This record gives sequence, structure tokens and C-alpha cells, in this order.
Amino acid sequence: MYRKAIFFFLFICNSVFSQAQVLFPSTVKMATEINKAVINAQSISSILQVNEGTSEIAIRTEVSSITTNSDTLDSLLQRLNNSVVIFLKGNFPIKNLSFVSSNNEEQRDFNGKAQLTINGITKEQNFTCNVFNLKENDNVTEHAAVYPLNINLFFEFQPEDYGLDKLYKPFVNGVKVEVAKGFINKLTAASPSLFR
Repeated sequence: MYRKAIFFFLFICNSVFSQAQVLFPSTVKMATEINKAVINAQSISSILQVNEGTSEIAIRTEVSSITTNSDTLDSLLQRLNNSVVIFLKGNFPIKNLSFVSSNNEEQRDFNGKAQLTINGITKEQNFTCNVFNLKENDNVTEHAAVYPLNINLFFEFQPEDYGLDKLYKPFVNGVKVEVAKGFINKLTAASPSLFR
């Protein structure tokens, strides 16, 4: 009796986990200047996702996941809760995700407009992007949840536009944000969504 119950429980758990998909993280790098010192920062747990149905792209970075080369900034970022995020959502030319070439190496570049939300404030933001297909690409991109392509994405923002200078007064110079060789997660019925 107990063996049957345990077996049934394990079967159900296995079915649930096999249907759910993991979102593969990308590294986001940031650069700015504070008090005449160059500050480089990164998050290794940012999520980038594409919705084919609506031709949209989104990327989410929790501010508390960002690390810098400044003890003062790291301490400030760690005190912020996960409700403070950098969230970019905009249009995306889905046709670029189906390209292939005879040698399996190709790149497509484009510019786009998106809504950037930080600290509860949303403003329109320009971004540039290239999607590329490289020979002998990472094995993880062959997974059904991720497109077999990588993405580079770049945008800049001004801290004062999002009230970040009020959280840290010296934070007044523009911030360059870059996703380099990021993973493009597919939005599927089984995956978590950034678009809700």
C-alpha cells in the first residue's frame, strides 16, 4: 500500500518537473562612472525571453543580483529586495530567429524601441541588438527551451530618469548595459513568462 502511494507520488512529481521548463540565464554587464571612478558591474542571472506570438523581447535583471567592483555599491545593492528590477520589453523581429546559412555562421543586426522599467518608473528606450548563429555553438542552445542562436543586446539609461540618484546621490552618470552572447529563451506553454 505504502509502496504504491510512494511510487504514485514520485510519478506525479516526475511528470510535473518534466513538463516545466527552466529559463537559461544570461550575463548582463554594466558600466558607469561614479566620483570619477569607472564602475563595472554584472549579473549572471538575468533572463532574456522572446514571445513569438506577439513579436516581443524581454529581459529581466534583479538589482540585488548585480555585483560591482565597489564595496559601497555592493552593500547598497544587497540591501535592496528583489522587487527592484531592471526590465526591458520591446518589439522584436521574430523572422531573425529562423535564419541559417550554408556554413552555419550568420549574424543579423537591428535597432528597436522598448519600455525600460527601473525602480517602478517606465520610459521609452532605444536598444541595439544582433542575433547570431555560430558553428559549434554551445550545447545548451540545442535545448528545446532555447533558440539555437545567441544574442548581443545593448542600451543605455540615465540614473536620474529612474530616481536612482535618490537611492545613491553620486549615481548620476549614464549606465551602459550589455548582454553578450546571451541565451534566447522561448516562451512556451510550459515555461515561466516574462510577459505577464
